[in-house]
Amino acid sequence: MTLSKLVIIGGVEGLLDAEHRQGVQALADAVATVPRGVDPGPELGDAEAVVLAFGVPFDRVAIDSALKLRYLQVASTAFDVVDVEYARGRGIIVRTLPDYMTEPVAQFVLAVMLEQASGLTQGRQLRREGNLFPLAYPARQFRGSRVGVVGLGTIGARVAQMARGLGAEVRYWSRNRKDDTGFQYQDLDSLLAEADFVSVNLALTEQTRGIINASRIAAMPAGAVFVCTAPLELVDLTALRERTTANDLRVVLNHALPETMSYFDNCPGFIEPPLVYLSPEAHRIMQDRLLSDLRASATAARHDHR
Repeated sequence: MTLSKLVIIGGVEGLLDAEHRQGVQALADAVATVPRGVDPGPELGDAEAVVLAFGVPFDRVAIDSALKLRYLQVASTAFDVVDVEYARGRGIIVRTLPDYMTEPVAQFVLAVMLEQASGLTQGRQLRREGNLFPLAYPARQFRGSRVGVVGLGTIGARVAQMARGLGAEVRYWSRNRKDDTGFQYQDLDSLLAEADFVSVNLALTEQTRGIINASRIAAMPAGAVFVCTAPLELVDLTALRERTTANDLRVVLNHALPETMSYFDNCPGFIEPPLVYLSPEAHRIMQDRLLSDLRASATAARHDHR
């Protein structure tokens, strides 16, 4: 026996190659797809399993409407906008796909930091203007700079390792101090106030929502580079916009939706690209793990239906 009904929300099916798409289809008697932004309610009443794309909310209303739901699979590394405690309280098994994006995200963060340290964006503009030998080329040495890592989970630790490998002085703040990592812990306020480069890698919880607040943003040194590959709800975007408007803080935000991008229009300190790119290796891992988790759910359903 397979899953009675699987509902895929937010376009996850579009991320799968033919092999994995066929594998997912074979795990359920019925499969329904709901595009991002469309109310999934009409499909949820008889769903035994649901797959959510990154950033698709699944709150108590959705959970209560899914009367037969037993398996909730989030096709990303974090829950963020899913009411996990409520779902688990209803006896629903909730899973994510941990760690598959560690390498591409950490690589992206380091690439952004090095690009800004090297002044490549400004250098290209100078070249377009015909200034091939500027007297004050806007570059600085990354080696010896101070990198502050906010959140030393899997991704944060990899960012820290890469930065230290290039000669940076790395310090971190995390909700739970980790004395066995080899990196120096620092309280969040002084870490942000002293770092030349900041990488934010925290999960979004009620305790971390808004943790990068206006006073902490105001305290960051002029010329610092701020890279956030975590949910934007962690950050006071109004305060961040003020610093990028003044162009004394360089900012890259992953997870930036079009309305966020437009909010930072005409802010010279706001840098594109806003996206972490999914490497082919990570894409394959993501598909394999998603299919494996769904197979586990189907196997559990088969045993339960006996």
